[in-house]
Amino acid sequence: MMKQKIVFVSGGSRGLGKEILKTFKTNSWITISCSRQPGENISTDNELWYQCDLSDPDAVAAMFCEIRKKVSHIDLIVNNAAIAGASMPGTEGAIETWERTLKTNLSGPFFVIHYAMPLLKAGSLILNISSVLGHKGVPDQAAYCAAKHGLIGMTRSMALAMAPSGINVNAICPGWLETDMARQRSKELQLSISELAAQVPKGQMTDIREIADLVFFMGSGHLRNMTGQSIIIDGGMLA
Repeated sequence: MMKQKIVFVSGGSRGLGKEILKTFKTNSWITISCSRQPGENISTDNELWYQCDLSDPDAVAAMFCEIRKKVSHIDLIVNNAAIAGASMPGTEGAIETWERTLKTNLSGPFFVIHYAMPLLKAGSLILNISSVLGHKGVPDQAAYCAAKHGLIGMTRSMALAMAPSGINVNAICPGWLETDMARQRSKELQLSISELAAQVPKGQMTDIREIADLVFFMGSGHLRNMTGQSIIIDGGMLA
């Protein structure tokens, strides 16, 4: 009998992370997820959920200590959890936003991978959810852009380090997704969601189901020799 596959998804309580988990559950994977805030998530035999602040390495270590009591391996790690906020030097709160964003969006994925290593094996895959802002900048998002650029750099470095062990590491870089983060950004820019979508060459935001399907396709082992890559899916924003 084929061993049941296991996926870990951070930030699984809403938005893209929730859609990714739904896709894997539908396809009979065991799912492990975490989020910063407590919610209605519960753990069952096939679904494990943890409350965890990924910016705290001790909290991540404790979470994976518990996970190792439940499972013997992880086939796919999806580092999805992220926060955003305007940050420009010289503005009020810029230092706090910088530190909080870098800890969550860049250090958090590193901590997850570090403490998950005993559960990874040849054939496992790590997918870091970066962004088109990992390839370009915008004026008031210094922290978010720095973290997403850094995530691509980390992906490339880890891909080289883990290649001899048969573990692949890639990044996915979405453009606009209609999520809480996009709605927050629309308020900051004083633009409607439809006005933001109009900025995309294809005239629409990317459906989160499209990203979830891509994650599932990659996680199913179809691309055994792809590693160290950042895959852009943005409706032509970076064309």
